Amino acid sequence: MLILALLILPSICACFVLQKPILKPDSRGNGSIACPNPSTHSRLIPGSSNFQFCDLDCWNDIYQVDLIDMTPMFPRLGEPWEFAMQGFFKKDLPVNSTIQVTVKNKSSVVMQLSVDFCNFGNHIWTNSTTRSTCPPPQGRAIFTRAEVIPYFVQEGNYTIVLDSFSPAGERIVCLITSVQLAHS
Repeated sequence: MLILALLILPSICACFVLQKPILKPDSRGNGSIACPNPSTHSRLIPGSSNFQFCDLDCWNDIYQVDLIDMTPMFPRLGEPWEFAMQGFFKKDLPVNSTIQVTVKNKSSVVMQLSVDFCNFGNHIWTNSTTRSTCPPPQGRAIFTRAEVIPYFVQEGNYTIVLDSFSPAGERIVCLITSVQLAHS
């Protein structure tokens, strides 16, 4: 849903500014509280979305996701939505890191492309709760995005995989979600 709008025709999507987010430390003061415990077998990320980690073993990812919020949780074609992903960078994000995006409708790949990690969000907020330059440094960070999913996107069930890597091949984060898109 979110990525579909980012990729299909970002030049015609209407964007708007989100409120400045509040960075909240986790129970350890850094790192993720969301990366799943293999004994629970749950990959669902906390927050108001149905995003999940691709793997149960995400503790080595550079970006440790705490939560993902989407408003509304189930976006409709032609209506605005907002997205915020909060987490912690275990080290400075290298320049030229990328997100590999795969969008499937049923079993068919609708879209597959690579996007610069810094172009993913409208804003990146860091420890100081001010908009940051990209790539972000080590520490807490929130990525925000706001879009309108175009009406011309075909209705249906979509699976979206976001798998991001540094230029050296280190995994930044891998996320997967399924969404049903329909007109309002």
